[in-house]
Amino acid sequence: MIALQHVFKSYTDAEGEPRTVLAGADLFVEGGELVAIVGPSGCGKTTLLNVLGGLDVGYEGEVEVAGHKLKQMKDAELAAFRNHTIGFVFQSFNLLAPLTALENVMLPCYFGPSGESRANRLERARGALARVGLADKAKQRPPELSGGERQRVAIARALFGKPRLILCDEPTGNLDAKTGAEVIGLFVDLVREQKLTMVVVTHEDRVSQAARRVLRLRDGRLVEGLAEMGAAS
Repeated sequence: MIALQHVFKSYTDAEGEPRTVLAGADLFVEGGELVAIVGPSGCGKTTLLNVLGGLDVGYEGEVEVAGHKLKQMKDAELAAFRNHTIGFVFQSFNLLAPLTALENVMLPCYFGPSGESRANRLERARGALARVGLADKAKQRPPELSGGERQRVAIARALFGKPRLILCDEPTGNLDAKTGAEVIGLFVDLVREQKLTMVVVTHEDRVSQAARRVLRLRDGRLVEGLAEMGAAS
């Protein structure tokens, strides 16, 4: 599902100094895996997810996702690819407050051409909400929902397009311990039931314990195992 080979990524910091965050990083993920990536704040974990998701193409090296070499794709092709192949889940939920939960789930269908009827889109959105246990919250808006419910809406939105890969950036970071554990359990169930591939950037060791593999981003490269996990907490 993912083949990231010898990837370098640098940027200029606030002081105008160049900073390398990925320094020859390699990552290979099979379909159906749940992989956790850990590391201290600022080490480049979010940058890595942006590269994997085709949100950042200013890098050196090769990135192939679901058989597509991302650097060879034009902007419109990348946008369509993300919409149909990748789901994103963020720490801050990124829901639109004026919209209902159901409307937030349906947002991806407004960012690309589709011959699907509105009735079918509604059915898929309701199905995604039901899968995360929020069938009865479809008409409520984000301010009316708890943090855990908002994250579940965000997960339902990621599932709406029937993606093959889901990328999660600190998905339990704004949740209490009990709610975070429930979200982690949901991730495990989704990978098992729907054969999804999931890459989760996290500071939380419970996510790491649930993952099939744990990789640590250190000095711009990915290494196997939980060595120095405490530094990531």
